[in-house]
Amino acid sequence: MNLFDGLLLFEIVLLALGILLFCLLVWMLVYGTLPKGGIGLFLVSVLMIGYPGVQKWSFMNGLIAVDNYTKTVATATGSERAEASKNLKLRLSAIDPDRVQAPETFSIIAQAQEAIGEREKALKNVDKALALQPGLSKAIALKRKLQEAPL
Repeated sequence: MNLFDGLLLFEIVLLALGILLFCLLVWMLVYGTLPKGGIGLFLVSVLMIGYPGVQKWSFMNGLIAVDNYTKTVATATGSERAEASKNLKLRLSAIDPDRVQAPETFSIIAQAQEAIGEREKALKNVDKALALQPGLSKAIALKRKLQEAPL
C-alpha cells in the first residue's frame, strides 16, 4: 500500500509542513534559540502531523471492514449474508473515492462491489487498478470473472 493512500493533497502538505516545523523546533531547542512561546509550537507541529495520521487510520480501518464484509458475503448464507451485504453497502458508501490512489485499494473496492452485484462499478474500479498496475493478479482475475459472468 502507498504511504499516502487515503490522504488528500492538503493532508499530505500538512504532514510535510508539520514534520518540517517539528524538525526546525528540535534544532532550535538543541541550539538554545527556541523562543519563549516555542513549546506551544511543538503542540502545533504534533497536531499537524497527527491529523493526517488519524485520517489515514480511519481510511484504512474502513477498507479493512469492507474487505471483511466482502469475505462474509462470499461465504455466508441466508440472513447473515443479507446483513453483511447491507453493512458492506454502508461501508462502501462511506469511502471517499477522492482518497483512493493505490491499485490494491481499487481492487478491494471492486471485489466488494462485485460481491453486492454492482458489476459496472466494479469493472470501472478494476480498470482503474489495472491502469495503475497492469500486472495486479487480483484485478486481472476479477476482470476476467466480471467479463465471463452473464449479466
